[in-house]
Amino acid sequence: MGITRSSKQKHRLTGGRMPIHRKKRKFEMGRQPSMTKLGEQKVVRVRGRGSGYKYRALKLNEGNFMWVSEGVSRKCKILEVLYNASNNELVRTQTLVKNCIVSVDPTPFKYYWYIHYSEIKVNRLPEIKDPEIKKKLDDKKNKLQKSHPKKELLDKLNHFFELMNKGRLLHALLQDQDKLVKLMDIYLKEKNLNST
Repeated sequence: MGITRSSKQKHRLTGGRMPIHRKKRKFEMGRQPSMTKLGEQKVVRVRGRGSGYKYRALKLNEGNFMWVSEGVSRKCKILEVLYNASNNELVRTQTLVKNCIVSVDPTPFKYYWYIHYSEIKVNRLPEIKDPEIKKKLDDKKNKLQKSHPKKELLDKLNHFFELMNKGRLLHALLQDQDKLVKLMDIYLKEKNLNST
């Protein structure tokens, strides 16, 4: 029996059964969920109607993450799946689904803070061995660096910067994996995550 998106097998609003007067149709066809796993990127192409294609991610190890309060997004490596409210099995199998909590490598965000703000909140930046890249980074820093506009509130975010300096930031995936991963960060306290 194939997967269908038809509503013919559903009940009426009043509770009665609908008479099924025709067979399933190709245009009502559904497909199996991609169940995207954490691993080296593997994306397959799925043919749609009208010679269109969908790109379905079977494995992913990085994504576009957004630091909402700063309004910047960076490509970060996903380290592991930590929590899923719907099913612990998805944590065990490291499956990436919408609204699961993942830990990511914060290095791109560390560099953003290091270049743009004079407040010293991040440490343990990776050493850059290429002198040309290092010079470009220093030039950018000299040109863009300033004091943070809300520096008096930064003390309240110590927990966030601690997580960043430990090398793991917590994020929630906010878009389906079928359309490749577009991620957005939500500030989560470690205590809340451990208590659930």
